[in-house]
Formats: sequence, C-alpha cells, structure tokens
Amino acid sequence: MSWIGKHIPDIRTARAPLDALLKKEEKFIWTEQHSQAFEQCKKMASSAATLAHYDDNLPLVLTTDASPVGLGACLSHKVEEDGKTFLKPLYYASCSLKASEKNYAQVDREGLAVFWATKYFRQFLQCRSFELHTDCSALKRIFGPKNDLGGCASSRLNRWAAALSGFDFQVVHIKGTSNRVCDSLSRLPSPHTDTYQLSAMSVCSSVSCLAQLPVDSCAQVSISSILGSTMDPWNVLPVTAKDVATATRDDRVYGKLLNAVRAGQANLQDADLKPFASMLADFHIEQDVLFYGARIIIPTMLQTRLLEELHQTHMGAAKMKETSRKYFWWAL
Repeated sequence: MSWIGKHIPDIRTARAPLDALLKKEEKFIWTEQHSQAFEQCKKMASSAATLAHYDDNLPLVLTTDASPVGLGACLSHKVEEDGKTFLKPLYYASCSLKASEKNYAQVDREGLAVFWATKYFRQFLQCRSFELHTDCSALKRIFGPKNDLGGCASSRLNRWAAALSGFDFQVVHIKGTSNRVCDSLSRLPSPHTDTYQLSAMSVCSSVSCLAQLPVDSCAQVSISSILGSTMDPWNVLPVTAKDVATATRDDRVYGKLLNAVRAGQANLQDADLKPFASMLADFHIEQDVLFYGARIIIPTMLQTRLLEELHQTHMGAAKMKETSRKYFWWAL
C-alpha cells in the first residue's frame, strides 16, 4: 500500500484509521472501523484508477519476480513529478508455476519470469527500448549485452537469453525490498496458463505490429490500434493464424510435413519430405500452425503477401530481412 498509495486519490483519508494504530502511544485494538477501512483500501488499490495509460513518449519499465509457486510482473512508465522520479504502473500480471517448474533453481525461475513477462507484454515491448528491473543480480550477466557465461548457465537460461536478444532492453538490478509488488504477485499467482509459450497468434500479431510502424522509425508502435480494437483479432491481423493454418494444409509440401509432424515420423520414400527427415524433431504444431523451433513456417502462397506487409513498414531491406528471419521460416 505504501508503494501504490501515491497513485490512489484520497488514499490517506481511507487509511487514516489504520495509520492511527501504528502510533507509538496508541494501543492496537482492531475494531469494525478498522475492518471497513482495510476493505476500502483493498478496493481502491485494486481499481483501474491506480493504472496509467500507455504513452509512447514515456520510458518503459518491466519489473519481474519469481517465488517457489509463481511468477509476477509489472509494466510501468518512468515519470518525473516535482523533481522526483517514480514508476507509474500500467499493467500487473501473475502466473502459477507448473509442477516441473517448481523444481527449477531460483535463478532459473527468475529467468522464466523474465521470459514469460516479455511474451505476455510483447505488444508493448516490441520495437522500442525498455528497462528490465529484477532483484536477481545473476540475470544482469545472463540476459545483459555481454553474455559470456556459456556453459556456466543452464541450457534453458541460454535459450531464453537467445530469445530475448530480439528485444531492446537494459537490465537493472534492484533490491528485493524495492520489488514488493512483483514479489506479492508471484506469491499469490493467478492459475497457470501457457502465456509464455510462443503462440501462432502472438507471431502473427507481430506482423500486425510491424505493419503499423511510422514510415521513419521502428521505435514507435500503435499499441492502441492493436489492443484497443473490439473486432475479432483473427480478422484484423494482416496474416492471421487461420490464414497460415489453411494455407499450410493446402500446400503440397508443407501439408505433407504437417501430417508427418503429427504422426511423429516421415515417409522417407517421399521426395518432398526427404529434406526434412533429419529435422523432424525441430518441428511442432500449435493452433494447426507449423513451427520450426520458435519460428512460424509460412507456406508458399503467403510468402509474397507477408513480405509485402513487411515492405510497407519502410524499415529498409536489411532490417526487413532481419525481422523476417527472426519470426518466420520457409525452405521452399
């Protein structure tokens, strides 16, 4: 309440009975008045009035934390008022850990919190710089620009570091006492969801995000036009997961590959599948869309359309190729 109270109008009036109990000369006697004040403070703290609106022009901060049972994250703007700098929250998120994830070392859980949070807030974080605040000092080396740990870090941390290399961020270590909000979120998490898994929907959303960038910059994203739409997201994206799934099924080669991945084996007598036989374990399916590792496979009939969408961003040939290779894969 002390951290979030500065963002809540009239909070001092609501918490006055509770503050009175903390005075040295005051006897601690809890009454109905204190219960009502406590419930009112809880209601005010959980209202939308405590959240700020997203602003492209303000510095963005992502704070994360992990506990033995869950993950917590807070997306904030860094603002200055009356000569003081503080964080104004935009969005809170939490997630329960799976049984297997609860067995991770603490540094791995902290790394998972960062990986999950960047996927969860992808639409806000792409194509702009932000600060990553964590109370785990090891992540500054692992996820920082001079990642030279190699075999010293677990393989999953190295994989997450590679995935995070697509974001523009600076890791800032903070004290655990300064990370109370995310600590609370991680200890009282929402039921588990696979939000940190790279989905076909999130990859296709990336194309929509890039297609709405201003002509002269890749640093500004029209978040409101993407997240503020009340339309069906499957229909507003330029290349949707449904488009990709349908085109994949209809594609002569990728249709066969889709069936082979589902079956877990490829017909080596089929000339179309021979180039993929040794790579079959690297493919997986989500929402009827075929993935190669973390990249979505674009069937032949959609490749030109996708490149045209990227070309409209006017980001330059080199940047366009870099972006397409980061999110998409095709061998034909």
